[in-house]
Amino acid sequence: MDVSPIKANQFSFNGFTYSLSHSNASMSKVEFADIYLDLNNSWTSDEIKSLYALLRDYNVYAYLEDAFVLMSPENWDNLTNELVSKNFSLFPFHHIEDTETSLIITKGRELSPYLRDFKTSAFAEGIGKYFASGKKLYVFNLQGGTSTYIKSLKELRAFNFAQGNTDRLFSLLKSKTFPLTTESDERIALHESDMVIEKKVKKEENVKNNAPDHLARLFAYNNIMRQVGVNFFKDDFVNETLVDEAATAYVVSPVSSLIVLETQEDYERFGIKDKDNSLHNAMKNSSGAVPEPHEWALIIVFILFIAFQILRYSRSRLCLGKK
Repeated sequence: MDVSPIKANQFSFNGFTYSLSHSNASMSKVEFADIYLDLNNSWTSDEIKSLYALLRDYNVYAYLEDAFVLMSPENWDNLTNELVSKNFSLFPFHHIEDTETSLIITKGRELSPYLRDFKTSAFAEGIGKYFASGKKLYVFNLQGGTSTYIKSLKELRAFNFAQGNTDRLFSLLKSKTFPLTTESDERIALHESDMVIEKKVKKEENVKNNAPDHLARLFAYNNIMRQVGVNFFKDDFVNETLVDEAATAYVVSPVSSLIVLETQEDYERFGIKDKDNSLHNAMKNSSGAVPEPHEWALIIVFILFIAFQILRYSRSRLCLGKK
């Protein structure tokens, strides 16, 4: 299906206007020499088969038993078969020395370790020091799944990140280019949807909003993650400015842990004071709100009940007609 064009949209809040548009990422020239495959059982046999062609033009590596192994036609099958038997992988980015000519090709599943699960480990310390030094690797995620580990580091802006199928991967390698998205306090990228949210000072007072308040929430969350960056691995990454931004947008992030309550009475009951100029919870009548999981379950049960009653009524009428 063709991509539908994004209609003009905006949501205004707290003196700013938020709007969504296509990213139109610029293409940077880069010539890779080393390619690293982050293999696990989320990879398909077709993907592995198609990437075999990389051996002709690049040094291709896989990580096995605490070391990078140079792949070749002789060991390709053995290495890939062993690595795709693993449920997940934690790629050791901090062991890559040349960031300018290295590309990591990855894929994974959501059901995998979170950064917080190993935040105090030597592995996390190595990752933190590596990215804190200013190093930024090129990472291409194959479509079909992103591990929680990769997704978290991407949100912390540790990578130059791109995604797609193997055709897009080979197209980038052939053209010797890689997409780069510029971000700032006024512009945030959403890689999953290839879009950006822009934040501008509100110039007109009586402007009609035609977009949900989630634009402001998404902007705030990603801007917080961008500013936290690889400092996530340090104990002092939280500051008052980030906490205030999270509280204003009412988002859960590494700097905030918000209690979601339904009514104002709930806040009064637990003695929780709210910010006057925040977006508050997404209520049922909010343009960006969706039913909770248990509400979906009740809705589905109700629909099934109505369908059953209709079917039973139709069958009873059919039986009466035959009589």
